[in-house]
Amino acid sequence: MYSCFFFKQDDPVLSSSAIQLLAFGLSQYATILRAAIITAMQRLQDLRTTISFSEQLELFILMPLRAFCAANVNKTITLVIDALNECPPNILPEILRAFRHMGPLLPKNVKLFVTSRPQRDIAAVMEALTCKRLHISLAQDDGDLERFLKYQLTQIRFINQLQDSWLDDAVARDARALANKAYGLFQWAVVACALVEKRYSPRDVIKRILTLKSSENPEVNLDRLYTESLYLVFPDAGCDPELKHMYTEVVGAIIAAKEPLGVPALSELLEVEIAKIDRLLLDLGCVISLEFERGTRVAHIAHPSFFDFLTDNTRCTISVFSIDIFDAAERLSLHCFNLTGKVLKCNITDAGRPELDNSDIPVNLDRHLPESLRYSCRFALVHTGTLKSKTAKVLLALDQFLNTKLLEWIEVMSLLKLVDTAAFILRSFCNTLIPVGSPVNQLTKHLFSCPGRGARTSAGDIA
Repeated sequence: MYSCFFFKQDDPVLSSSAIQLLAFGLSQYATILRAAIITAMQRLQDLRTTISFSEQLELFILMPLRAFCAANVNKTITLVIDALNECPPNILPEILRAFRHMGPLLPKNVKLFVTSRPQRDIAAVMEALTCKRLHISLAQDDGDLERFLKYQLTQIRFINQLQDSWLDDAVARDARALANKAYGLFQWAVVACALVEKRYSPRDVIKRILTLKSSENPEVNLDRLYTESLYLVFPDAGCDPELKHMYTEVVGAIIAAKEPLGVPALSELLEVEIAKIDRLLLDLGCVISLEFERGTRVAHIAHPSFFDFLTDNTRCTISVFSIDIFDAAERLSLHCFNLTGKVLKCNITDAGRPELDNSDIPVNLDRHLPESLRYSCRFALVHTGTLKSKTAKVLLALDQFLNTKLLEWIEVMSLLKLVDTAAFILRSFCNTLIPVGSPVNQLTKHLFSCPGRGARTSAGDIA
């Protein structure tokens, strides 16, 4: 018996559901587990409150497993946590605290199997749990890399109709040379193939990649390939202020976003033409992917290692390309405040009757609450709260938002069934930036006292 969960860095909604999805996996195996988990979830829904990851683990995992394992001492259950290092950074500390608390309390016939890159914070928790550690060397390769590269290069040759000039033997030699250059790191091979595919002359790009200085550290080689990729795409970035600004704004927003944004939403937030964003992301196709989701093209960082590279100026040593994550978050928060200031209005759905329950209001998300507005309402204050320091510009934008758009924001959060979230966000600001006794502080107390606020709150309740 087992249950597993795979973290994705660019999907905080999925990651925040990790414990409940683990519990769902367990519920498929035995009636006693299913009954205990359903009871716990129903109890939580009746309370209509948000609980911590540690409390979720206690309710949904530990308590059901204790009851099951007491009656089934010979059955082994494995909980698999895959790619823990991809857990979004705003969630990871609490997840680690929860697992550190849970580990010693698991029944003896329950095993916890965790996969992760060797991040210091994750390694510290695993060592505290006295886990058995298995190290997989990046340099281990049984020929899969070369086979992968040969297949990809063959596809690139076909797409570019180069069969006459790029013969099978030459493809095989190129694949072998690139595999040797990769030092066993699969992501290096993926980036190399994406870079070769996107350029006009694939073989010239391969020759250029093969001239890169190599290191016995595969991650150093990956950093060098990322740098070369950016140079190939933007050879004149240092001399083109407009291109530098576009790169910083668009790529900064993509890496700072709390969840992946569609191209139209990026355009509306950043006030940049869709065609310009499309051109930039097309050039960056080897490191930023566009995937069709929710009826639109959504921008994703292709791999967490590229995020790590861009945001660490000791690795991305070319200032034109490096991104300060806190500066990017500040810019994105200001863009969110700017958009809410322009778009938010009372009775945003034009329902005309504020006493209506949300369930009675017809909401066309694309028309009334487009993605850019939904994102701004959900995350403008979150971005602001995570900044190391608040500049005068951010504090001014925050003050204007709280004093001119607060009720309209809560109306939207109510329509999105996120009044609980709005209240918790405001409460965190009440502890730091909102004076005690101010109207905003009093409103926050009212939100916390609203019965069943997450389900049927209406704009009339708030006004």
